[in-house]
Amino acid sequence: LVTNTTTQYTLFNTSAAVEPGRFDIDGSTFGLRVPAFVEAGTYTGTIVQTVIN
Repeated sequence: LVTNTTTQYTLFNTSAAVEPGRFDIDGSTFGLRVPAFVEAGTYTGTIVQTVIN
């Protein structure tokens, strides 16, 4: 868990791999760029990060 806000900000704004497989309203696929700490951890961890921040 990252408790330092500066580090948290850096992690949140670091470019991560584009997650493919989501569909736009017209049926075309598009990627969603997610924060690096999501890539490194779990979605539960992401929720905890958000609540603490």
